[in-house]
Amino acid sequence: MKARRHFLKSILGLSALSLTERARAQMMPFGFWKKPGGSGKLYCLIADSSCRTSPSGDTGSWTLRTISVSLGGGWLVDIIWNGSAFYAIASGSDKIVKSADAINWTGATLPYNTDWASVAWSGSRFCAVAGNGESATSTDGSTWSAGGALSSSNWGSVASNGTNFCAVGMSSKIATSPTGATWTNQTAPGANYRQVIWNGSVYCAVGSNSNVLATSATGTSWTSLTMPASGTWSLAAKGSLLCAVDAGAGMAGSKNAAISTNNGASWSMNTNLPSTAAWSSICTDGTNFYAVANGTDKAAISADGVTWTAKTLPSSGNWNGIRSNSL
Repeated sequence: MKARRHFLKSILGLSALSLTERARAQMMPFGFWKKPGGSGKLYCLIADSSCRTSPSGDTGSWTLRTISVSLGGGWLVDIIWNGSAFYAIASGSDKIVKSADAINWTGATLPYNTDWASVAWSGSRFCAVAGNGESATSTDGSTWSAGGALSSSNWGSVASNGTNFCAVGMSSKIATSPTGATWTNQTAPGANYRQVIWNGSVYCAVGSNSNVLATSATGTSWTSLTMPASGTWSLAAKGSLLCAVDAGAGMAGSKNAAISTNNGASWSMNTNLPSTAAWSSICTDGTNFYAVANGTDKAAISADGVTWTAKTLPSSGNWNGIRSNSL
């Protein structure tokens, strides 16, 4: 189960938003957009069956939040922000939980009790994928229906560009779907993909123990690019700036970070992360990048992906995801 944790890795009325706001919301499928006039900046960090919150991520400012929804023995593996609420999905469970403030959480029931890996928001619909190839969809985040089956197994991440969902997994698996009801397999460069994001222009997919980066404007035709070193990379995008942090081969730890300003075509790598650790998750609040290291109390913050400042989490933990409600 612990090995799976390393691999696995809302409800907004968009009709009320301008076209510019809709495009901005859909640009970040991992949920970093906040409509102006909402509450202040908040980071939400998930581990197992609980979360921590912080308005700044500074040392000592993290607060433990109890998620009262029973996960039935499962653990939280992915978290998004859809413009109005955080949504965190549990693996080994049939539950997804929701909170606007990361304090008061409610649960919804997914169609399967399985190894859920990731959830995404398109601007009008949610889609969740499981490692075994099962999927689920919802238009309101409360009522979920079974989606189409993805081929084979070992799927790990899903994202949306506002038109299509794109799922990636081990053994070069990439598939797309407009609604999650039916999936089309795509031909992709060889890699064991662990994460896919949409950066506003292209999908970017990175693998485990690999230097392969695959990009696509549509999710159907993919270009093979190269990360600056082989590793287990995680990605976040702040406008045109892509930032990647590395957990190291086999999650053994690394100090590597890298940035790209041309959709991943070229990268500048640095070893400025404050310590060697399994940097396994990264998000942005629109101003800074915030990275956390799984199995430790280590975190780091950077405005440019080059100069990093060490932060301390409230404890060591299985930190499976971090998100902000601001962009």
